[in-house]
Formats: sequence, structure tokens, C-alpha cells
Amino acid sequence: MHLIIEEILRPNPRFFAALVILLLCSSGPAFTQDWQGPVITDPGLTSRCEELTEKRNKKVAMKQRLAALLVRNERLQRITPPNKVSIKEKLKTHHGRLTRELDLAKLKITTMEENIIRKGCPGIAL
Repeated sequence: MHLIIEEILRPNPRFFAALVILLLCSSGPAFTQDWQGPVITDPGLTSRCEELTEKRNKKVAMKQRLAALLVRNERLQRITPPNKVSIKEKLKTHHGRLTRELDLAKLKITTMEENIIRKGCPGIAL
């Protein structure tokens, strides 16, 4: 029994070379996989960034709805008969309001994007 233990503990170059190759092959991909995961570790940062991007996405959806309403309003103004004066006036008034709302939405979106960048949210593609 003692001879077997001595044989195992005796330095063997082939054994050490095989051991080094085994360690390099097994730890190499594991080491690179550590860096492929998410870099963010703070859950507060992640939830705050998600909330900011969610608000921005809602505002972008609102901007798209306003743009669609403006197109619809312009089409209605074109097809409204000239003798419907009150309807034409209301459509013009609504067109002005929609234009202002759209400009305000665009301004808020740019402000939100600046806040997202200022807050330090990593990996944001706006």
C-alpha cells in the first residue's frame, strides 16, 4: 500500500502535463462565460432603469397615436364640405391642439432619454 502512495506522489511529467491541460481546458471556457453574463448586479439599478425605459416607451406610443390623429385630422379637413363651417373650425382647432401635444410629447421623450443616460443605465439602446 505504501508503494502505491509513493508512486502517486512521485513527480511524473506526463501526469502534470495532462493535469495542466485538463485544468486549462476546463477553466478556460468557464472563465469566459463569467464575463458573458449581465454586468449589473444591483437590482435597484435594474428596476429603476426598467421603469424609466417603460415610461419612455409609453410616451413614444403616445407620440405615435398623436401623429396618427394628426394625419386623420388633416384627411378629415380635406374631405369636409366647404358649407360645414363649424366642423371645419373645430377640426382646425383640434389640429392646433394635436400639434402642440405632439411637440410636447417629443420634448418629454428627449428629456426622458437624457434622464436615462444621466441615471447611468448600462446597455440602453434608444
